[in-house]
Amino acid sequence: MINTSFTETLETLELFKRGFDFLGFPTSLIQPSSATPFPLLVADVRSDFDGPGILLNMAFTGDILNVTHPGLAMIPALANELKFTLHTSYAVPAERQADLCQFLMVLNPLLPVGAYRMDAEGELSLNYGLQSEKRKIAPMVVVRVARLLGFFYEINQPYLTQLVLGESDYNETVARFEQEFGKVAPPRGV
Repeated sequence: MINTSFTETLETLELFKRGFDFLGFPTSLIQPSSATPFPLLVADVRSDFDGPGILLNMAFTGDILNVTHPGLAMIPALANELKFTLHTSYAVPAERQADLCQFLMVLNPLLPVGAYRMDAEGELSLNYGLQSEKRKIAPMVVVRVARLLGFFYEINQPYLTQLVLGESDYNETVARFEQEFGKVAPPRGV
């Protein structure tokens, strides 16, 4: 049985979906179920549709909390936040996590939208929360934020891959990053 508060959310996410559809980005609106107990919009935000997909999940934080922590779902700032989560395909091995975290401390402040995070299991994601009043967000704003997150992921993906796979360490990765983007970080340990 669908939660009645989810009906409005589904209508709002459907509006966002139409914005993505209008621009030709594949999307899927997922109804609440036992696998995903809150409404979820998934969009493929890759720039080259011949390449591998970059799937971005969008859900309202209040809906997630309504399922996981009902008392927190009533806080307006949380209830009306649209949460963007780009799950990467990386499960970072324990021996690579320190270098990756160090690089993320350099990379995250450079991002105008979003931040990378690694959870306790070593799963890496790019996240952003868009605050709104009563969940009223223009669909094109949602599309633009989603596209920016996809764009920044695509730019940073080679550096993240090298670190995760152990093809380079922190200093080598920063050196390659700085060759392309300019000075960004002090040497490790400074």
